[in-house]
Amino acid sequence: MSKRQLLEQFIIENMDSAYRFAYSYTKDKEEAEDVVGESVLKALKSIGQLRDVTRMKSWFFRIIINSANESHRSRSKICVMGEEELENLIPPSLPEPIKDFESMTNILPVELRNIIVLRFLEDMKIRDIAELLDTNENTVKTRLYKALRMLRLEMEDNRDAERS
Repeated sequence: MSKRQLLEQFIIENMDSAYRFAYSYTKDKEEAEDVVGESVLKALKSIGQLRDVTRMKSWFFRIIINSANESHRSRSKICVMGEEELENLIPPSLPEPIKDFESMTNILPVELRNIIVLRFLEDMKIRDIAELLDTNENTVKTRLYKALRMLRLEMEDNRDAERS
């Protein structure tokens, strides 16, 4: 199989994961869809630069991160909306477990939230996350444990508040 065919197969099999990851980055349904579409195009154009096809997931997710950052920069302009337009906005509908996960991880800074998403939603290994985020494996582990500790404390606080 050629690299392009492998990429096409990978994209078909991992479209939901790519969208979830883009959404965790953008927090906007339409922007996440745009980011994934743009990432697919960029990946197809630059498939020749992929040296090791076993690293396709981390390579593609790096493209998603870069596309999300570009999208954020281009969309950072303020758009003034009237009250009527604001009332007509409907939040994106997500399955209940993803909504719970999203609300739970919203307390985390972006760099910690991304590691949680990659590790537990995308089931990526620490080594692959480190490569994707262009950082040291030990840094990823430290951030992962810090994020988990923050989430545990938040859950304990919520449980204590419910008991009161």
